[in-house]
Amino acid sequence: MRRRRAARHGRRPHPILAAVVVLAVIAGISYYAFNNGPPFVHGFRVHALMRDSNALRVLSPVRIAGINVGKVTSVEAGPGATTRVDMELDDRALPIHADATLRVRPRLFVEGGYYVALSPGSPGSPVMTDGGTIPLPQTQSAVQLFQLLSTFQRPTRAGLRNVLHTSAQALAHGGAAGLRRLATPLAPALRDVAIVADASLGEHAHDLSGLIGGASRVTSALAAHETALAGLVTNLDTTASALSARDGALGAGLVELGRVVRAAPPALAAVDGALPSLSRFARTLDPGLVVAPPLLRRIIIAVGQFGRLVEPAERVRVVAATRAALVSFPQLLVRLSRLITTVKPITDCVTSHVVPVLTSQVPDGALSTGRPAWQDLAHLLPGIAGAAQDFDGNGYALRYQAGAGPQVLSAGSLAGAGALTGAQPSGSPLAGARPVWTGRLQPSAFQPSASCGAQPAPSLDAAAGSAGLSAEGAR
Repeated sequence: MRRRRAARHGRRPHPILAAVVVLAVIAGISYYAFNNGPPFVHGFRVHALMRDSNALRVLSPVRIAGINVGKVTSVEAGPGATTRVDMELDDRALPIHADATLRVRPRLFVEGGYYVALSPGSPGSPVMTDGGTIPLPQTQSAVQLFQLLSTFQRPTRAGLRNVLHTSAQALAHGGAAGLRRLATPLAPALRDVAIVADASLGEHAHDLSGLIGGASRVTSALAAHETALAGLVTNLDTTASALSARDGALGAGLVELGRVVRAAPPALAAVDGALPSLSRFARTLDPGLVVAPPLLRRIIIAVGQFGRLVEPAERVRVVAATRAALVSFPQLLVRLSRLITTVKPITDCVTSHVVPVLTSQVPDGALSTGRPAWQDLAHLLPGIAGAAQDFDGNGYALRYQAGAGPQVLSAGSLAGAGALTGAQPSGSPLAGARPVWTGRLQPSAFQPSASCGAQPAPSLDAAAGSAGLSAEGAR
């Protein structure tokens, strides 16, 4: 019996071991209760750099669209004058993109404290990995009440009072009636605003998100250069003050700007219509521009040579040569006037009588060549040269063909030559004679005392006549 009790007593756990197990269970339950998860297991971690944590504490909630998705795990000093906030997020908060933004906002009065409002970013941005950091330009601290009250300093309150006083005066002296009249033109203006707002949505998906992303990058760049931004605001205030001091001129300028805007569409349409012609002109001008550099270099060389020509050393020679030319110029004019008086009748005669005859065609019926007379004269020379050669082309000889027959050919009576007759062999009857004297120019028509231009113009008519045959010619 005693041995059984001893064995049973030996199988009992040691009290220290039991105490350790109980403490471990209590620690695990406490960790799970205060950390919302088992020990040594963490969720998605994100770090953020902020200007001011605004009394943000560990275990402060992290919310997306008002829903708790995580908690703050630590708030520590960051690089420079920043605060580093470490957060742990649940799986339902994922994914977090690289352009995610963070803002510390106050909780409800009954809740107290602050919470982190997280925006996960746009879907088009890269996805942030575990342990990523949201940079300082993408975070914003909550505005404290004392910061809001510190904004309304004495100069600000004086300015606000001045604005309210000016607004009251404007409304008291016809401003209210003006606002009432503003309702009529406000309708088309709001319609245009609606059109602009509809256009701002873009034509394709993510156009607006791309615009917001670009604006975010611009604001981030501005936030990274606070000194330059302060200078920009100061210069803008100076510009606004200058415009307010000259509000009358500004109003007149706006009126003229409205006229310009109304006149701009026709002018821009005309410019648009001129662009094709301008493009063709540019393409036409392009080869000239290629040739222009050598031409300009030659012009520069010529200008340089002209510059050397008018130098003092060369100027005396140029003046001396020019003086000699100017002294002889009057005599040259007198001689040229005499020469022109002598040559003018000849040139008039060539213009009125010689050139028209040489350029006209000889109307010779079927034998007409269709060429001007000067070409026929030029072709006559090779014919005469060929007729003057012998049969083998060596030496000169003139060949005549004589014939006899019962048929007599008479050219009629020619002035100064009498009647010319000839014999034609039998078997070859003559159909007619060409040319026949038409009697247009008689010897009395020529007047030696008159100028060439006053003489009748010669005629190249070659009319056909009878053959003038006579059987008695055989005797």
